[in-house]
Amino acid sequence: MMNRIYLRLIGATFLWATVFHVGKFALAEFSPLAIATWRYSIAAIILLAMTLPAIRSNWQQIKSHWPILFILALLGVVGFALFIFYGLRLTSPVNASLIMAFNPALIIVLSSLFNREPVSRQQISGLLLGLCGVLIVVSHASLNALINLSFSKGDLLVGVASLCWAAYCVLPKRYASSIPSAQLSAVTIITAAILMLVMAGFSASDMPQLPRTGMLFVLLFLGLFGTVIPYLWWNQGVQKIGPAKAGVFMNLVPIFASLIGVVLGQQLQASQLAGASLVIIGVLITSIKFNKAGNKVMNKNDQHKLAAFK
Repeated sequence: MMNRIYLRLIGATFLWATVFHVGKFALAEFSPLAIATWRYSIAAIILLAMTLPAIRSNWQQIKSHWPILFILALLGVVGFALFIFYGLRLTSPVNASLIMAFNPALIIVLSSLFNREPVSRQQISGLLLGLCGVLIVVSHASLNALINLSFSKGDLLVGVASLCWAAYCVLPKRYASSIPSAQLSAVTIITAAILMLVMAGFSASDMPQLPRTGMLFVLLFLGLFGTVIPYLWWNQGVQKIGPAKAGVFMNLVPIFASLIGVVLGQQLQASQLAGASLVIIGVLITSIKFNKAGNKVMNKNDQHKLAAFK
């Protein structure tokens, strides 16, 4: 049975998938920079209230890691959010999904380079299955759709966003492993919110505009359920099982986004079911440990976790 860490990684990807749909309402009223600024400012306030005592008690350690924490905020929060939002304005959702589907591969490559993590055949198999599943979903199982794809400036921006997120997942293990995941999430998001507020003050003319009541609930959702909870769960998962294994779960984002679309009235297609099945199988292959005989193995620590989970 899947333990709590895997369930939280799945939960994080599901919540990030909701952002694509909820964000549509916000884009009708605010610019991408204003949305990102509201989203992460709200998240920063929530995280500061949750983690302030812990940050105070661990301030010297956080201060000693400040350069890498600033880089993580700049790449994994500011860079990722802005590149993905502005990229989506210049490219199609199909192209963006295809490019983001390579994120787990980028995480594995960077983990090998920075953290010297070996890449197993099991990881490669799970990664390839997940990638095939995502390709089937976004192309609707049409080879012609894949062949006729053209790439633009927006595709480059989404690619940079994917690289920023991969770096955010990989760098903490080597340079900030002693910082608890909750404090890592809080400090990077608070720092990013300050940076975005400064940027918005200069270039987002709609930022001073107060949101109407309905839009306020949208922004609160993006701040709490689209940022705080998934970032906490994701960083905890990365610290527990490593960025390479956790990265494969990112393939679930377009799958969940498609399923949410079905709930909202879009028609479920056979290609979506087939692609989702491959992604899930890929995640399972990557997550489950097997011995040489091909049997699932479980160490004592996993047994204790499983007992607690039950």
